[in-house]
Amino acid sequence: MRDHDRIRRRLRRLGGHADAPKPGTVIRPGRRSPTESERKLIPLVVEGLTNRAIADRLYVSVHTVNTHMRHIFTKLGINTRVELTRLAVERGDIEAAEPERVTRTRSGR
Repeated sequence: MRDHDRIRRRLRRLGGHADAPKPGTVIRPGRRSPTESERKLIPLVVEGLTNRAIADRLYVSVHTVNTHMRHIFTKLGINTRVELTRLAVERGDIEAAEPERVTRTRSGR
């Protein structure tokens, strides 16, 4: 068993958060995990949608999406969409997408 996994399990048993926010991150008590509205954005980010496309898909404003994204990043102690995608896949929240297979054909056929 890897040390990382052992430590993560021990932290969970003790009520700690294995993926604690970075030092200096301000989190309101009782608000460590994303809300339901914020969680709706995660699969769309993993899918590669822009904030505008997410707003259109969820029928909300881009400002709302920006706010939710900022809250997600703060709560999870991350800074980028890539980190969010990695966390979602690692935690099993999202299945890793299989890359699309591209078949090349010669022009004229």
